Amino acid sequence: MNASARPLKYANKLGNPKVVLDALEITQSKHGAADFLRRLNMAFQDEEYKKQFFGVVSIDRLVSWLENSPSTNELFDILYSVELMPTPEILSFAEQEGKEGLEQRIQEIKEGGFDLSNQLHVELEYSKYKMNGLPKAVESEWKYQNLSLENFSELPWIENKNIVLNKEDHKRIKSTAKETLNVFNLIKEKQQEEIPTLVIGNERYGDMFVVEPIKKYLENIGVEVTRMHVSSFNYDTQSRFDTPSKISEEVPRIPHKILEYIIKNKPNIFVVDSTKQSKCENGATRFPAAIQGYINAFENLDELDDYEIELWSPKLTEKVFIGEYEYKSQSTGNKDRKVTMISSASMKGSGADFDDPEEYAKNYRLGFTSKGLGCSQVSKDTHMFVKLIQEYMKMEIKKRLD
Repeated sequence: MNASARPLKYANKLGNPKVVLDALEITQSKHGAADFLRRLNMAFQDEEYKKQFFGVVSIDRLVSWLENSPSTNELFDILYSVELMPTPEILSFAEQEGKEGLEQRIQEIKEGGFDLSNQLHVELEYSKYKMNGLPKAVESEWKYQNLSLENFSELPWIENKNIVLNKEDHKRIKSTAKETLNVFNLIKEKQQEEIPTLVIGNERYGDMFVVEPIKKYLENIGVEVTRMHVSSFNYDTQSRFDTPSKISEEVPRIPHKILEYIIKNKPNIFVVDSTKQSKCENGATRFPAAIQGYINAFENLDELDDYEIELWSPKLTEKVFIGEYEYKSQSTGNKDRKVTMISSASMKGSGADFDDPEEYAKNYRLGFTSKGLGCSQVSKDTHMFVKLIQEYMKMEIKKRLD
């Protein structure tokens, strides 16, 4: 057997990890490579550990071992016996302090001494994660994500926090703020100097996560801002019953103050809301079912007979659904005023991320505690959670509008 074939033989016995094959490709001297891989195969009897070890070890580190094989298996025996990964700080510490030193640090963490600023502590917890997986409460969210050490190190501190948000939550906040800015720009663009403008945020999503964060800016350009509650549940009848049903013709009660303002001032109106399901399976734009209630009001109340209905979303398809039903416009194009029904969420991703904030707040987030890796509920106080999301959104919006 030639010299180059022998390392491949032992790589095969290890299961041909990609990192090993890649390292062999660039190793300058393979003189001790076969013996090194043979000894590793003898040291690592557990298949799961072997898989995780080669999933974590850096190619540079492996090349250095292949070219300058350690004279003994002591380092690898230590790592294997304590189920630790070959990360930089662990390798350095193991070479200096051995198994006893590592076990002492592990015990310190178990007793509540985890220090997020201590990279060795982080890597010890990372090893535990690689071998034991995640806390059950977050398994479903992170199930298909293989966290790198870098991403793992960026997990937040979650102990004694009323609200726990991770990087993905902050991405959703920025995305929602961007959608809200699009709504503001639309309203500003469509304003007519001689005609008042009224914006109605539908409770809850439209009011909480679109209108409220831009309310100050709307009022600064002379827009009247209010809120109203129309429930999607009252209009999404097909999803509530197994038997076929028709579109609900129920006309919601418009609060007297709002109706009086409309009759007196004849403003152009924007009704704002959105939904997690902003796209249908067939790719069509989907508006929340609550919008059907507003359409019923403007099509059936004599006091609102002067209004032409328009729909707007970030990407409005030719075919549009409101709730479970395809929308068939009744507009004639000859009315004096317009009411624009807005669904603010993009059709990309998960739609309106913070729709149903109570359910969102019940989710769990991964992070660090004084005992290492753990998890915590996003928030047990929905009101506090909503306020914080609004504040973060306002900070994002301020960067663009102030």
